[in-house]
Amino acid sequence: MEARSQPNCSMRWIKPCPSCSPSRLARGTRTFSKNSSEVSWATEVSKDYANLSGQLIETGEENGPGPSANPDTPEFQFSEPSHPFIQKFPATHFWEYGQWLDPYTSGELVRDYLMRALYGSLSNVRKSDPDKFANLEFQWMAFVAAQGEFRRYKGDYVLTENDIREHTPFDDMLIANDGSFCLHCAFEPGESPYDFRLKDWIWDARDGLSYGIPFRCLYSANIDNLMMTGKHISVTHVAGSATKLMGNGAQHGVAVAAAAYLCKQYEATPRELYQSRWIELKKLVHELTHHDHDMNSNSP
Repeated sequence: MEARSQPNCSMRWIKPCPSCSPSRLARGTRTFSKNSSEVSWATEVSKDYANLSGQLIETGEENGPGPSANPDTPEFQFSEPSHPFIQKFPATHFWEYGQWLDPYTSGELVRDYLMRALYGSLSNVRKSDPDKFANLEFQWMAFVAAQGEFRRYKGDYVLTENDIREHTPFDDMLIANDGSFCLHCAFEPGESPYDFRLKDWIWDARDGLSYGIPFRCLYSANIDNLMMTGKHISVTHVAGSATKLMGNGAQHGVAVAAAAYLCKQYEATPRELYQSRWIELKKLVHELTHHDHDMNSNSP
């Protein structure tokens, strides 16, 4: 079962002083021709995109302002903010590409394409307003693209969006997960000239309560000794937009580690644990996670 890959890239500007614009003016004088074609390898991807809003301010704080020189390429805006967390702001990580590619075989292509888009956009900003931005330069850029999701494996149960919204009870509920639905919506191929930008981001906080993950979502339906965690567990695309969050993946990891321990101890497959040693597995996981989620008195 495959899903879209959603890599991203970020950048940061140095501020020369508190009263200066959020960009860095390089030392010395630099000639930058408005008609320069020195980065045609980059502008081939970026086209005329010239908006660098949404910069990293400092570690852990992003979405700061950035230079823009083309009003026809506006900063990213959420179409329908549905939660106080979602405000209309320029978002750093909406430089995304590769949703329709295999990140395992096309990872370098995705990385290079994003870098070309970023360098081309920088070049466009500088050339569009050379008096203001001629000496603008990058301070930092992520050169390893992050991955939103790609390959989900089918287990004996596939968790759905409705299971999460309705808090479906499961006899084999092993751990709890939390968090919102977080869907990154890509442009269809050919839909936008700026295919390195995100079309929309859906953030749905639902009721904010935790929900249960059945053990059957954590092992493969057709590979006896395969278990999954994080972005690879057995869920639908929308359900996976919530279970993919890092804290949730950590809970999957604890559960799978406990299951692997018992599988080795009893020379059993994960499915056999579910069928005959479920109580022992649940007890072990509870001992490891009770300080995270009290599954007895405060279950999802």
